Amino acid sequence: MSTGPAAARVAVVIVNYRSYVELRDCLTSLGPQDPGSHAIAVDHLSDPSSADAIAAQFPHVELLRVSTNEGFAAGVNRGARAARTPYLLLLN
Repeated sequence: MSTGPAAARVAVVIVNYRSYVELRDCLTSLGPQDPGSHAIAVDHLSDPSSADAIAAQFPHVELLRVSTNEGFAAGVNRGARAARTPYLLLLN
């Protein structure tokens, strides 16, 4: 995933709800940074310590912390609005 989303062609949007082990595994599986993509994780009901650990381990991922659980569709929409790419990949 890229640290410069402006150059990316695809945004990978991941919606998370208190599943930090799975989110970490998912982000790890995406592999090293790729200038053609940008990862956005929408974290509902963020647990501060877990979200901080994700942010520290994956600084290239845009972590959107949401204080409520808005649901999957709202999370996808929030991630899509944050994307600055011509294409979206929804990873569930």
